[in-house]
Amino acid sequence: NGNLISTEVTTSTQPILYPHERILVQVLRRRVKSTCGHARLYMEPFMLVKFLRARNLNVDKAEKLLRDAIAWREEHRTDGFVEAWMPPLKSIDYVCPPALRPLILARKDRLPFWVRDKGGRLTLCFRGGPIDWRLLFAVMGSDEDLFLKCGYWCLEMVLQDAIKLHQLNGTEPYWSVIVDLENWTLGKQLPLTQTFRVSVVCFLNYLNFIYPSIFI
Repeated sequence: NGNLISTEVTTSTQPILYPHERILVQVLRRRVKSTCGHARLYMEPFMLVKFLRARNLNVDKAEKLLRDAIAWREEHRTDGFVEAWMPPLKSIDYVCPPALRPLILARKDRLPFWVRDKGGRLTLCFRGGPIDWRLLFAVMGSDEDLFLKCGYWCLEMVLQDAIKLHQLNGTEPYWSVIVDLENWTLGKQLPLTQTFRVSVVCFLNYLNFIYPSIFI
């Protein structure tokens, strides 16, 4: 209705930490600082609270999630992944918006591309209907690992941009997501068994386990 999207960059008026969350953040930080303190970004209050919210403010569960996420990121050397690697050019050409493509290829600042919601948070408008996922998968040589790696690269990219905006002006480092499925057809989708397998890996290993820090 035109009320969600704004091109103006404004700082959200909603506090990043509510009073009861501040106490829990301090508790969680004390628990993990001695062994996870080297992951300095994840010791910041705005990151710690994300893991608490992902586990309904249960400190024990949030601690496990945080430790597991940091361990996974260290094992897979995620620092600098967006800068060190890039999805195949054909896949970028197929799915990337024209205004974003040159920024990605030149590794330039992507923040000017993203629209904002009314709170100033970055907003992703995903128009998945026109995308032929079978064709995209074929472009990647029908390689499921590469397909998932590209998805992981995209998640790292949006996490990086949300954090950068927060560091610039204090905007909450969350994303709003709008999904537009106009022109969606079953014939463009991956086979059901393959879709299920990829979705399970994506949810269990990425969205639920590694990236509660983007959308929660």
